[in-house]
Amino acid sequence: MSHPSIDGTALPADDEERNGWHKKKLLLEKPRAEEVNKELENKFRALKGITLYDSPASPCSRRVRMVLIDKEIPYQTVEVDLLKGEQIHPAFLKLNPNGKVPVLTIFNIEGLPNCVLYESNVITEFLDTVIPNVHYGEHALYPTDPWERARVKMWQDWELGLTDDFSPYMLQNMVGVAQRAAFPSRDALEATLQDDLPEKQREMILQTYDGTYRTEEELSHHAMGCYQSLLELEKALNGQDYLMDFLSIAEITLYPRLHQFGSAGLPIQGSVFPNISRYLGNLWGAVRKSEPMKQWVEHLTLSMVPGVLVKMGNFRSGKKVKRFSGSTVLSRVFQLASQTRTMDREMLKREGEVQEGEFLVHHYSTAAEPLQVQLLLMEKGAKYSTMKRGFVEMIGRPHGSAGRFRVRHGNRILTGSRGVLEYVDSVTGVDLTLPALYPKDPLLRAKCQQWQAWEQDFYCQDMVYLLERKVVAQKLHDRYDMTNLDELLALQNDVRFLATFLHIMKLYMSRVVRGTEMWEKLGKTYGHLVEGDAARVGNVVMYMELIRKRLEYLDQYLKNKDYLVGDMLTFADICVFCRLLFLPGTGVHISEKLYPNLTTWMGALRQRENFGKIAEEVETNLGKFFIPEAS
Repeated sequence: MSHPSIDGTALPADDEERNGWHKKKLLLEKPRAEEVNKELENKFRALKGITLYDSPASPCSRRVRMVLIDKEIPYQTVEVDLLKGEQIHPAFLKLNPNGKVPVLTIFNIEGLPNCVLYESNVITEFLDTVIPNVHYGEHALYPTDPWERARVKMWQDWELGLTDDFSPYMLQNMVGVAQRAAFPSRDALEATLQDDLPEKQREMILQTYDGTYRTEEELSHHAMGCYQSLLELEKALNGQDYLMDFLSIAEITLYPRLHQFGSAGLPIQGSVFPNISRYLGNLWGAVRKSEPMKQWVEHLTLSMVPGVLVKMGNFRSGKKVKRFSGSTVLSRVFQLASQTRTMDREMLKREGEVQEGEFLVHHYSTAAEPLQVQLLLMEKGAKYSTMKRGFVEMIGRPHGSAGRFRVRHGNRILTGSRGVLEYVDSVTGVDLTLPALYPKDPLLRAKCQQWQAWEQDFYCQDMVYLLERKVVAQKLHDRYDMTNLDELLALQNDVRFLATFLHIMKLYMSRVVRGTEMWEKLGKTYGHLVEGDAARVGNVVMYMELIRKRLEYLDQYLKNKDYLVGDMLTFADICVFCRLLFLPGTGVHISEKLYPNLTTWMGALRQRENFGKIAEEVETNLGKFFIPEAS
């Protein structure tokens, strides 16, 4: 069977001998697979009471535990084994289609609705809304004032953005070390994985064991990104005990992630980050109950004597994997820190004065987030203008790191996406008859927020690879050629691209032909970044299949529904609609034959004047890069 490639050409057929061996292997292992399936279906069945589907080492799970414990909410725990891939088993995906922990289920609890909640920030907001404070004093974790609420959610977006740079370090220096200490060989680890584990997850787990998930060069750039973000936090904490004037959800969100920095090989040195060090020390007493003793000992050991665990893991596995220390890049980050302050001042000048009550939206042609805000503003009848920004700034930032996405409201600066949308809805259309697009009901609001998380995860996990290699790579070549190549190479000394320059060059080199003048210029330094043909073909097929599975899920959900949540338009519809407008850039199309319910939903929304305008804007800006639908 042949598969369409990202460029529309045919990919090689599968090797019949290999397929035959694989089918035989599956046949031999079928009884074991059926037994595991039954065990997991039983493990993830609905339980009475409040149940947290948890992974002790997960910072996202920990912040939910912190709220449950401090609010004195009784709950039971079901531990999800992430290393074995239990989070992507069909039984767990019924709880969370994103395949992540934590998940919180509530059944048969007086005064609370029966529900399944996923995404840690959604869960903590729901709990803070429906269950009164216990230990947090007079202030709610989530402030009710729109601006204060937006500020804490901007810090949640900031923490989410750390994922782009922090996760590779966590996998290299924490997960990989634990794997090699637990399993004597790669085969021993692979034997514990589910047979139907998607190739993407299987490859990541095994590369983590081998210590090859990222190169030392790549990890160095990710470390710069992490420390750049910490400089922003260090500045915000100057003279402050908390990020607000009181302990808020910002602390509950940030602490579990920051607590892992030392274990991950990114030490937060008191001499370099005195404010953050003081901040973490002050919070320790309030949060220590949320970390199981086993994880506390592991984190302490990884932070204090990491070499011992690395040697133990290497001895047991026979590997020679070293632990990377991100602190080696600190001097370079500080050398360029003054650039950030200068650029901040220049940005304010460029934006000019924004009238009170009006909005200025920073627009990136390859990003859905600005369109989501624009569409929300249009639906609310609010005044706004846009400012074009370079698409290069968003490359390698699927989670929106460092507040790259920005909105001005008068003199207020908002960054991120989740907090921005809610703020916009709260302060616009107050005198109009139009209903709020953020439901007031806590459960309906949580469902909307989960759809927003779903579409962002869809992009980060499944869409971004294909979009970057088709649309973004071509835009890079349209922007930089032999006449201005020095401008492209100069990005490596620009503070905005410290963490992403290698990724930018990887995309650029993907379209440089060997033997050309361009290759002669760049090949020696950046040729090693070019993805091999076999890897590229495998990734294209894999990601196209993952996208199709997402669309199948969405199509089934939309059966007999006009809207994603409830019986009226919400910001959930806005977020998912805007994301799907970029699908043609992946080579996957929403056809009526395959996705009838999704096609009907998209068509009905597009009939609305504002939705139609946004769709036309995407097609005008990016249509020439989109892959035509096969006949």
